[in-house]
Amino acid sequence: MKGKFLCGLLVSLLISGCGDDNTPTEKVLKEQFSNQFHGRLILDSIDIKETSVDGNKRTYAADGLLSTGYDLYTPVASLTDYIVVQKSWDKGKDIKFSATLNSLGNKDTGWKTIFSSLQMSETPKGNPIPNVEADGKYIIMDGAGFDDKINAIKDEYARKKSKLNELNNDIAKVKTNILVINKEIDEYWGKGEDGKTQSRYFVQRDLNKELELFNKENAPYYFEKKYNAEVFDPAMKARREKLKNYRLSDFDDIRAEKRAVL
Repeated sequence: MKGKFLCGLLVSLLISGCGDDNTPTEKVLKEQFSNQFHGRLILDSIDIKETSVDGNKRTYAADGLLSTGYDLYTPVASLTDYIVVQKSWDKGKDIKFSATLNSLGNKDTGWKTIFSSLQMSETPKGNPIPNVEADGKYIIMDGAGFDDKINAIKDEYARKKSKLNELNNDIAKVKTNILVINKEIDEYWGKGEDGKTQSRYFVQRDLNKELELFNKENAPYYFEKKYNAEVFDPAMKARREKLKNYRLSDFDDIRAEKRAVL
């Protein structure tokens, strides 16, 4: 009977490790726990109970307390230039947990630990916001200066609304002035023979036609042709008929007059 007791005690000591160097230290557990969860969860205290051994691999049942590495916030409203958030979790709040801890190594080689099957008494809600109190685009519900910030936003909104109304009034005035100017421009071109108000296009078209006709009638070639037909040729003919016998010099005065006219 006594031998069975001693044998059972020996097996128990082998499984538990007798507090030997294979058990990871609390410092290692806290550091690797924080690294595993990227600093979002912090291990505050832990108790472990060895459940299985395979060489330098050991499995433990773990329980204890943890907390979040940051205060967590949840957005509650979005304004034009600001986001209103509410603190939904305090980083100092303790959370009870249980987990499975797998450990590889010993005191001489160091340990690699992995926490799995993590169960928590509460689930933190929200997300961390770096420098939330210093970041001007965030307003914390019921935080320091909350009422002052809201009142400042209201004042800013009122100023912008007043400025917008002023701009809208200016735009309305400009539109009215444009209509008046357009009317004056339309009336400036006068009315055509049909009594209808003319536009710049039609006035310009008529002016171009008149200019084209004027240039055609008064161009040197056309003017000389017209002068010859109406003045020069009849004068030369009359002189020839009058003199019967004539010389070229008898027409010098007529030619001189033509040169002067042209």
